[in-house]
Amino acid sequence: MALVGYTGPTGFEARVIAPGNDYGLVATGANSISLSGYAGVMGANGDAIYGYIDRFGNFFAKLGSSTTWCLAAQHVKSIAVATTTSGVPVLAFLSTTGDFYAEQGSLSGTFTLEATGVASIALAAGGGSAPPLLGYVQNRTAAFLVKTGVAGDNWTVVRASGVRSISLAEGTTPSSGLMGYVSDNGSFFTSEVPPEDHWTEEADGVTAISLAVVGPSGEPLLGYLAGNRFYVAESLTPATWVEEATGVAEMAVASDSAPGASPVLGYVTITGDLEVSQGRLSSRFSLQASGASSLALSSVTDS
Repeated sequence: MALVGYTGPTGFEARVIAPGNDYGLVATGANSISLSGYAGVMGANGDAIYGYIDRFGNFFAKLGSSTTWCLAAQHVKSIAVATTTSGVPVLAFLSTTGDFYAEQGSLSGTFTLEATGVASIALAAGGGSAPPLLGYVQNRTAAFLVKTGVAGDNWTVVRASGVRSISLAEGTTPSSGLMGYVSDNGSFFTSEVPPEDHWTEEADGVTAISLAVVGPSGEPLLGYLAGNRFYVAESLTPATWVEEATGVAEMAVASDSAPGASPVLGYVTITGDLEVSQGRLSSRFSLQASGASSLALSSVTDS
């Protein structure tokens, strides 16, 4: 199942892609959103985590089964949330002053200061016993750094300079993940985790990327946006890229490491239509909502 969220005229809405499941209003006044996990209708089983930033820079998070939002942090610029296989929440945020914080285990715990002087962050949690994968872009040098685990471990520089934006995905072990970045000239590069100082160029003229892994074998799922065209592939280069849509303003891909997992693709058009597809590439997209301005995707196989 896939959990889909978007921001629209009424606020932050979310639903599970399943027959009979409608979107429900999660929060009003959400400027930026993130979600993770799996939920039944309206998040009834509590395995989903929702997060958003309001217009005052406050970071709120809650379980899907709860009606209570926790104020996780203030003075926040961007957020990321993830869920481990056992349902443990992982929260991360970038402060308005460029500090990167992360926390694992609850929605109201003490955050760990991970790094300072940060331009952007990324977070991924996989299956099995793999700890979360964290990444950030350094503001001063435009370097890309990664580490495993919220506490402990050391940051590794995987690209020393020239990085504009990043994405991470993780499978069942620390060595079954993916890293990707867009360079300052718009080139899209990928590498497996752990890095071996080998980056593969996937495409040029790229404005945004999204990564996921599919199934226990960690099959790569790559998505990128270039010239308002949404492309997806299910392998690293040499990859067979499929043009999924045109007129796209924002896109995302998702999946998980469980047996039977399948790709989930979503995008928002330049006119505000939210479209989602689950299954093989080139599958038919379903119109989910109109008037959308952003989206968030998560996928967990319901076993």
